[in-house]
Amino acid sequence: MIRACHLSDGGLAEAGGVRTPGLHGRDGMGKSALRDLRPIAGPAGFLQQKTGMPRDATRGFINIAQAAIIKIFSVVAVLVLPPTLIASIHGRTFAVMPELGWRFGYPAALGLMVAAAVAARVIFRRKGWV
Repeated sequence: MIRACHLSDGGLAEAGGVRTPGLHGRDGMGKSALRDLRPIAGPAGFLQQKTGMPRDATRGFINIAQAAIIKIFSVVAVLVLPPTLIASIHGRTFAVMPELGWRFGYPAALGLMVAAAVAARVIFRRKGWV
């Protein structure tokens, strides 16, 4: 797209902010290209303005959809994190962990994991995030 064209007797100075050495010279080829570009510079700018709004609207819809997806991933990550942390701590075999000798140690760890996930889910529901 041509953003800003500086059309002068010297040739096309810039096309979309990029210097174009082949069109700068005062040779016949540069002047020919300049003559070809002059009539389309106006309509190109007009078309760029006309397509700007639909393009921005489409980007907006894409951003909204991506934000919803990222929100779901974040919720799932927070729901899975506490049970994973508890499981990683209780999955180690330390000799000084009192839960290992306790009869209900393993069921208590599982209950704590479920309680942590349920608590996170309840908090998200109350805040309206899920």
